[in-house]
Amino acid sequence: MIKYRFVIKQLLKTEYIINKKSMSQIAKEIGCCKRTVANWLIKYKIKSRTRKEAVKRGIDNHLYTTGSTSIIRYCKLCGSKICYKTWKRGTGKCRSCSKMGKIHNIERHKKHHCKKCNKEIGYDCWKSGSSLCKICINLGKHLSEKHKQKIRIGSLKNWKKKEYREKVIRNTLKASHVKVNKQEKTLNELLQKILPKEYKINIKGEIMILGRKIPDFVNVNGQKKVIEMYGDYWHSDKFIKKHGCYEDTEKGRIKYFKKLGWKTLIIWEHELKNLEKVEQRILKFNKTK
Repeated sequence: MIKYRFVIKQLLKTEYIINKKSMSQIAKEIGCCKRTVANWLIKYKIKSRTRKEAVKRGIDNHLYTTGSTSIIRYCKLCGSKICYKTWKRGTGKCRSCSKMGKIHNIERHKKHHCKKCNKEIGYDCWKSGSSLCKICINLGKHLSEKHKQKIRIGSLKNWKKKEYREKVIRNTLKASHVKVNKQEKTLNELLQKILPKEYKINIKGEIMILGRKIPDFVNVNGQKKVIEMYGDYWHSDKFIKKHGCYEDTEKGRIKYFKKLGWKTLIIWEHELKNLEKVEQRILKFNKTK
């Protein structure tokens, strides 16, 4: 038994370490399983080779027939490294190039620049023939005066239509992501306490749009009454002079809605500090006919 062990140990040292044969090769010669050879290596404390050390390339490989496997192959289009299998059995392209299919081209991998501003542009802009960015394409294009006049007349005609006007205003509000602020929330809570189901928030124009303006709170029970919440900064005289118009002022807004047949009550931001006075004002406004 001791002699048998000594023979196996010596055989493994000569074949596995010196001759650098694999476990499967030794197992075939002896006539046993690969697993038994692996167990012997563990038993006799012989270090097994790593995967990098075990893999032999070129002529040293026992499966070597021709030098085709050892040669490094490259993608047809982008020139990146590919394995032997993809070169022989596949399309001869790397993964990224093969996904593109027939549309794929060598120029897609390259960086293209605008002729004028030298900015990076996409393959589609380069392929169109102009080889210019979108900004440079539109530069220098001036519409004639007749064409401009036609656009003005068309837009004015459409703006007179109520449906078109309301559609444009609602779309602009959606794009600007308008939300209810703190002051409007506090006023809404107060209105629901005093007059429940009487007034509703109309910031996004869900209920109605009066002319070109959207009132903050609208009466739902048949009365033509509107309540507006005015911020101290956004509706101040300095801000309206620079950015606003007369209709954004307190008097201007009341006159504008009066022409359309609606009564308005305007509450300022600083007035919310004393809610009792605000309550009295709302109740008086609601009683008036």
